[in-house]
Amino acid sequence: VVRPAAPLNFMLSRLVGDEFTILCDDLHSADDLHVVAERILQCIKEPFTLGDDAVEITLNVGAALFPDDADDAERLLMCADSAMHECKGTHGRYVLFNEEMRQRAERHHLLTLELLTALPKSQFELFYQPKATLLDGRVVSMEALIRWHHPELGLVSPIEFIPLLEGNGAIIEVGEWIVEQACRDLDRLTQAGFPEVRLSVNVSVRQLRQGHFHDFLKQALHSSGVAANRLILEITETM
Repeated sequence: VVRPAAPLNFMLSRLVGDEFTILCDDLHSADDLHVVAERILQCIKEPFTLGDDAVEITLNVGAALFPDDADDAERLLMCADSAMHECKGTHGRYVLFNEEMRQRAERHHLLTLELLTALPKSQFELFYQPKATLLDGRVVSMEALIRWHHPELGLVSPIEFIPLLEGNGAIIEVGEWIVEQACRDLDRLTQAGFPEVRLSVNVSVRQLRQGHFHDFLKQALHSSGVAANRLILEITETM
């Protein structure tokens, strides 16, 4: 077995939930990182006794190297976390951070930061997907689809940024903007001669858990003058 040149000193801490961080401050190369990860997995494979029962556990390891992968603590943790998530769906596996993961992590970090100002900077826009009858092609309803016009990255898909909004709680504010904008656009449709077209919008469970959603919805409909039966609320698929 290949061993690092010197004894290893570890610092173990619980990060959150079932995630733990191991900090080793005397590694010299990625080869040492491989050895450490394999040692950890080998130790965990050994069953241990809990009361009268023999218990076996599994884990996955994501590893990153300072300063090759990141030069500060926050980014180093993000790199290790990105590597660990590459192990999803498997057990007893380790993955080392690489350049492809770096690009994804940097994009994730950029989107997370700039989402905080996307709404006040009016970078969101609603696109509408029409639904028509097969008999005469008449549009009877539409679905509102949010898009983010990022000043550098261009049009960003909601597949990327909606989970970030859900995670930091900003989905509530953005979700309310979606409803209000949808109601305004429904009113414009009425003025343009389409008074019967209905519009569906996605609503996050986070919004529904807020005690004021019902009152907010009533106010949005009242302000726009739109009949309530023209607005369809759908729970986001991920929930």
